[in-house]
Amino acid sequence: MSNGYDGKERFAMGTESGTASTSMNSIKFKEKKGIFLTWPVAILLALLVIGCLVAVGLIVAYTKPMCNTAAPGEAERLRATISKTDKDHPDSAGVPEPEETSTSSTKSRVKDVRLPSSLLPIHYNVELRPNLDPTVFMFDGSVAILMECTSPTDNVTLHINKLKVSNEILWSDDHDGKPSPKIKRTDFDKARQFIIFKLDGTLQPGKKYWVGMNYSGELAEDLTGIYRSKYTTSSGETRSVPISY
Repeated sequence: MSNGYDGKERFAMGTESGTASTSMNSIKFKEKKGIFLTWPVAILLALLVIGCLVAVGLIVAYTKPMCNTAAPGEAERLRATISKTDKDHPDSAGVPEPEETSTSSTKSRVKDVRLPSSLLPIHYNVELRPNLDPTVFMFDGSVAILMECTSPTDNVTLHINKLKVSNEILWSDDHDGKPSPKIKRTDFDKARQFIIFKLDGTLQPGKKYWVGMNYSGELAEDLTGIYRSKYTTSSGETRSVPISY
């Protein structure tokens, strides 16, 4: 009896063992798919994303238009300026109208500093004499400008800044014996930096005219027009030199 019982037990165990072995052989483990990052790489990518977001925010903040609060009545004044016709533009034959000055604490910005198109400059004769004496630092000279008249006008308008002018004169380049208009008055538009020679007659289209004058000004260190700069020689001496750009 004992031998038979033991045999059955061994047979049963052997059967179970074989079943387990067969089951283990039939099981297949699937490999995980995807991209796996290590912690250092993940942290580095996160820092890069944060840096890009900060950079975009700074670019947007510093490149967006600046909005200034308009002064009382500024919107109406701008609309009136935009709606002006060509006859009110400085390119007309008449003297350009000076910009209206603001009564508020903030000055109105000049929007158009172009010269009238009634005269076209052709040639300049310029004489410049700088005085580098440290007790003086001035310059003076003369200029003659040849211009062609493109439309009738009774003024000659030029740009000027921080200069004193004298001996203004206008004459014709045609040599036809006919008298040319004379300068009867000199006006200034400081907002546009204009000097306006008002004539006693009208310049004719197609004719050429000369306008001449003497001028003088301070040779300052203001980096504007003709100004004064310094340099040091190899011996340590400081010298001044006139510069223009």
